Amino acid sequence: MEVPFERFDGEEQKIIIGTLKLIGFVRKKKAKSIIVAGSSAQPLAKLFRALWRRLFPNEKMPKFYALGRIPLESKRKEDVMKKMISDNFDINKINEPIVIMDEFVELGQTMQAIERILKGVGKKRVYKAALFAKPMGQAFCDFYSFEESLPPFFYKARRNAIERALREGRKSRKEVLKELQHLRLRIKRMSMVDKQNLRVLRRKFLK
Repeated sequence: MEVPFERFDGEEQKIIIGTLKLIGFVRKKKAKSIIVAGSSAQPLAKLFRALWRRLFPNEKMPKFYALGRIPLESKRKEDVMKKMISDNFDINKINEPIVIMDEFVELGQTMQAIERILKGVGKKRVYKAALFAKPMGQAFCDFYSFEESLPPFFYKARRNAIERALREGRKSRKEVLKELQHLRLRIKRMSMVDKQNLRVLRRKFLK
């Protein structure tokens, strides 16, 4: 069921617009691959794919590569990041141009580490794109949709739920799954912005 754009709250509207801007950047660079920089960016990837399918149903979408949950300490340890990448996909089979996509950039450590690893194996056309970026992180992005000091709502919601599940095990499993299901439904609802407004937003923001 389509949802009128005005029914979304201010943050949701900004995320929808920001995702459209990301789609525009990815299409402009003719990206063939998108690396999702961490599990907290998965809701953004889901919204990106859903909006792309609605806007460009006959256009091939870049292939997505999910990096998974990045331990905080690994952001400064390239060897840990290399292992995570090799455990999740074959880096040599990723086609260029490549976009590293994140939902929130604070200092850019994660995206810079991934970029160095990609370029270390000979990938030349690598771009870094974010939904939100803090002022200090903007210099490390090739593109960002909005300057923001705080991450989008799904950043902490997903991360906290997963960390609690890892910490508490079965005791919190049902509660965590319920939270994540609520998050998925909210993202799905955002992807169902009505066609009329989606066309207007496309003309205005997807360049």
